[in-house]
Amino acid sequence: MNARFILYKRTGSCSHFSKTIFQARPASSYQSRLDATRRLVKRVDLRTQATPKRISGYFVLLAGIGVIVWHWQDLRHIFIATQRSARIAIVATRAVLDYRNTYGKVYTSEEERLEAISQCHTRCATITLHALLANGGVFIKLGQHLSSSIILPIEWQKTLRPCLDACEESTLAGIEDVFYEDTGMHIDDVFSEFSPRPIGVASLAQVHTGIHRATGMKVAVKIQHPGLQEFAAIDLISTDVTLRIVKRIFPDFEFSWLGREMRENLPLEMNFMHEASNAARVTHNFESIPDSPLYIPRVLSSTKRTLVMEFIEGAKIDDKEYLAVHRIDRNKVSQELCKIFSEQVYIHGFFHADPHQGNLLIRPSNRTGGHNFDIVLLDHGLYFDIPHDLRLNYARFWLSLLSPPTEKNRQNRQKYASLVGGDIGPERYNVFEAALTGRPTGTFGGGKKQKKGGRLAAFQQAASMLDMGNMNDADMDKLRVMLVSNGDIMVAMFDILRRLDSKVLMLLKLNELTRALDHALSTTHPPYRVFLIVAQYCNRAVWEDDRLALAKDYKMTSYLKRWFAFQVRRLGFGTLATWMDLQASLMLTKAWIRGLFTLGLEGAWRARAGLQ
Repeated sequence: MNARFILYKRTGSCSHFSKTIFQARPASSYQSRLDATRRLVKRVDLRTQATPKRISGYFVLLAGIGVIVWHWQDLRHIFIATQRSARIAIVATRAVLDYRNTYGKVYTSEEERLEAISQCHTRCATITLHALLANGGVFIKLGQHLSSSIILPIEWQKTLRPCLDACEESTLAGIEDVFYEDTGMHIDDVFSEFSPRPIGVASLAQVHTGIHRATGMKVAVKIQHPGLQEFAAIDLISTDVTLRIVKRIFPDFEFSWLGREMRENLPLEMNFMHEASNAARVTHNFESIPDSPLYIPRVLSSTKRTLVMEFIEGAKIDDKEYLAVHRIDRNKVSQELCKIFSEQVYIHGFFHADPHQGNLLIRPSNRTGGHNFDIVLLDHGLYFDIPHDLRLNYARFWLSLLSPPTEKNRQNRQKYASLVGGDIGPERYNVFEAALTGRPTGTFGGGKKQKKGGRLAAFQQAASMLDMGNMNDADMDKLRVMLVSNGDIMVAMFDILRRLDSKVLMLLKLNELTRALDHALSTTHPPYRVFLIVAQYCNRAVWEDDRLALAKDYKMTSYLKRWFAFQVRRLGFGTLATWMDLQASLMLTKAWIRGLFTLGLEGAWRARAGLQ
């Protein structure tokens, strides 16, 4: 009994098995079966002792897998960000080292030095382009910004131009998913027709055409690329980390301003409801200007990632063939463009900051009076409000640049440059002026007179911006090369850009884009004709502010003095502009007559459009 009791206790759950042994076998086999049972129980005991350890191991393994699955997106983002940051950091390091080595060498002649620097620009721009294209996404947008930046050498601008056409098309299925996620409706529910292939692909979105069911209107449907919201955050982090690394290793070559610009502007451009709001606001601003050719497409609906708007038939604004067919004066197009953006900047204080050729269309118009064309402004994702003081100081700075260089005007230029650019000292003033105007009108190096052929001896001081107007393209290209061929000047530019407010950076970009449009149209008026338009709007903005301020103080003498100054400037700028327009029209007429006698009527209009 004692043995059975002990065995029963040891086997526990095996008690049924032990009873079967004793009942099925005779007493003589008891000892052998008892030994077998003890061995079995020993094995069960050993397994039971090992079970907690195994369970713990399995638990740790499963927990680890769970953590990985739960945080898979975060880990994936970290990997992608690290990969993209490393790619850009390597390129930035290579470029900076290449520049230091190039600028640090001793050359036998100035021509050899300029050639070496030009080759360095091309090398660095090429490896940067490859890195931007490899990263894709927001980095393509970054390349587009750089390709239109005035502060970069011409080699950089030309090399990075493929970024304008390097945007990858999203699949129709992906576009349909984005539309459904944002609107709760399928594309077929909203549009009776929808083009499967986009008519335009940009870095952030692509545009399809369709027929709107509710209105029967032909519309342009702008839909954001799938996954852009996710990867944009990664790209911003990658850009910020990379630029911090470059700044730490190479303090002189600082690009933090570029990261700041991306960080502030990209979220605005990615919200299409914000774009619809901007379009409505600029439409309202120009309602009181009936003779303006500006046209903003009507927006039918918008969500964060989708935008449905009126479809506009037209051509690119610099399409000279189109201008010739529709008898549109390219000089007038350039001038009206300048008026539109000057109105936005100096009068409204709310401006479109990305007016490149892809965002502008032109179409013929039958409006009574005014011009025979409409300028259609697209893509309203990037607008800026200018604070009142900055707007007026910016206008006063331009007026000082467009006025004779009296001692008072020289002081005003320095004063307003500092108010606009943020503590621009005398040693940086001329670099800032060149970045702003696109025309190097000063002597670099803080105004000190340099010896001929010296590193900083680039230019003689011009009387005003208008004195630089007769420079041809070759002269301008030569001056641009001289601007960026000096390491000290490049470092000065980076230092200025670091200090500038993002709104001022956008004004610099706007200036460069509008000048590029004037050049693309091959206008026959002098290059500085657009400066006279800027001058008129600056004059008007300053007078409106003076008038309101003086009206409160009831100082009639001061009021009349400012009014007289305003009228003198208006008359002077207007008279000069009229004379230039007469000369430009005469050149167009001569071209038309020459074409008429050699190529017939159509040839005459083609010659007038600059095609013959």
